[in-house]
Amino acid sequence: MDKLRERKAAVDKERAGAESELSRARATARELERQIEQAKARAASQRSELDAMPRPHEEDRAADDDAGAEQAVHEELDRARRRGRRRRRRPKPRATSWRRR
Repeated sequence: MDKLRERKAAVDKERAGAESELSRARATARELERQIEQAKARAASQRSELDAMPRPHEEDRAADDDAGAEQAVHEELDRARRRGRRRRRRPKPRATSWRRR
């Protein structure tokens, strides 16, 4: 009878250890699930923040477009100045008199 009680006590002790280990594993799993959810929430928040910001290549393109427009204005201004210089250099037509000589 003592052996049976000892055996039962050993089995109960082993069962308690297994249940304790299972409980710790479940708690760890819940903690990991919580951490995963927090990481997902942080990632979603960062994605929304990033979506709100202009992308670098779009910013570069916009800056390039602005620079291109500014360059076009400068080129047009240079052309107008050259036309003005050419007109000033041209000899002015002499006033012709319509009187007969």
